[in-house]
Amino acid sequence: STEPQGYNSNALDADKGGVDGELRRNWHAPDYTYYYEIPELDFELVAMDWNAEDFNGLGGRGHTREQLMHCGSVDNMRQSMTAIKDASTRVLKERAAKAERKNVAILGHYPDEFQGGVNHRRMYLESMPAERRRDTKVFNFFGHTHNQVCRRYDKGECVDFLTGGAGGCCSTHDTPAGFVAISWDASGRQVVECFAPDGRCSVWYRRFGFGAQRKRNSTADVCEHTLDDPTCPANAGPPAGR
Repeated sequence: STEPQGYNSNALDADKGGVDGELRRNWHAPDYTYYYEIPELDFELVAMDWNAEDFNGLGGRGHTREQLMHCGSVDNMRQSMTAIKDASTRVLKERAAKAERKNVAILGHYPDEFQGGVNHRRMYLESMPAERRRDTKVFNFFGHTHNQVCRRYDKGECVDFLTGGAGGCCSTHDTPAGFVAISWDASGRQVVECFAPDGRCSVWYRRFGFGAQRKRNSTADVCEHTLDDPTCPANAGPPAGR
């Protein structure tokens, strides 16, 4: 961050307070926002944290009493999250201005409509030197909504990946589930190896739940824990304004 901060997330690496220790040795989330380079692939990853934009929807139901007790107040919590968001924006714009890699991946959480219409790929390209844009390939990955959809194409190839499907959540209308795979071609350019609707990395399911014989009311099961699902009676959709 651009300001002093604590590390208060189970999803971070174990040495930053994340859970499970050695069980997650292959899981890498070293900070809320960061960049990571692989020079051999002429590749750079920029990880963003804009959770402040959905402050009232954190965890699917909004901030909890335990979170407020930990932070001290709503204002403290909002200030901390806004500082992390500002640091994310600064990292992205500084890396874009340097334009050191021809393959760039941006990793975030929210689709544009949950962060005031802001698109991180567009922000990156607009922050680059104009003469480098043609030679730089930028992919933008995000989730929050629990399925797999290409949100934007460039020259026939997906560049904005809504990839929140993972192993399947939260009901049968949240399909396909799956993942995205990126590889490199002979010229050293990143390319989409597999993404929806490709059946090699996508799955459509007709039942929701666990166990072949167990029937579940998916709406009730989901809405008990989150309001994000559109079928939940209290779902409000993307934030209306700020």
